[in-house]
Amino acid sequence: MSVSDREQLRLDFLAAAGLAEAARAPLPGDASTRRYERLTPPGGPTLMLMDQAPAAESPPADPAWTPEQRHAAGWNAVARLSAGRIEAFAAVAAHLKSLGLSAPEIPALDAPNGLAVLEDFGDALFARVIEDGAEETPLYLTAIEALADHLHPAIHPAIGLTKDVAAGAVLVCSLAALGVGLAFFLVWELTEPHPIVNLRLFARRNFVMGTAALSVGYGLFFGNVVLLPLWLQQWMGYTATDAGMALAHNIYRAAYASEDAQEGPRAFAEKRKPVWKGR
Repeated sequence: MSVSDREQLRLDFLAAAGLAEAARAPLPGDASTRRYERLTPPGGPTLMLMDQAPAAESPPADPAWTPEQRHAAGWNAVARLSAGRIEAFAAVAAHLKSLGLSAPEIPALDAPNGLAVLEDFGDALFARVIEDGAEETPLYLTAIEALADHLHPAIHPAIGLTKDVAAGAVLVCSLAALGVGLAFFLVWELTEPHPIVNLRLFARRNFVMGTAALSVGYGLFFGNVVLLPLWLQQWMGYTATDAGMALAHNIYRAAYASEDAQEGPRAFAEKRKPVWKGR
């Protein structure tokens, strides 16, 4: 389907929903194949147009598929993702509302063509609201209560405990298992003649400094590759494609680094061995 054909579908869908006269403003992408537009009708509240072309992603897995069939169908089937099924979004929204949580109303839905009109929740992100003076603690407590008390209540009847006791028991058991596993790991590695992880290396200053430098370097690399594109989309109004094009130069740096890595650490060090003059 061409771009013009897809646009005609959007126009027909909006007309059928009574929104033919609504002003349309595109919004930044969300690292997916979906597109969003804010709709401003002449005499009503703003709405959101979600555009998820079904053909933009590989199909989801059929419950009866074998592992071989799932691998042949693509990543969505392998990971059992909902793919481009906009009706899955509508089903999750209905489930959240049944639990007493806020989810957008969907006044118009065209699942076969991947189009939906959603209630507009606005741009009030936690970070922006807190910057404007709102109390931080109540906001995050509300989010935690929504996760703990509404989205995950089914585990408690299954283990026959109240929610508070169940949460405490799970936390204590998890911490105890973590402590036992960590103690076993330390004893094993410190007493093994040929340990997989030689913890004694951390007694050497050079090793500690090198590990710290690598950790910082990886953090910078992760931020440059993952966080910076998200920042461009969230704050600067870039689309996912524009953010990728703006940061495409990172490919050359990665290619240069990979060439050095292929030579091996010894060859890398020899090539950059400093030349000392004098005593």
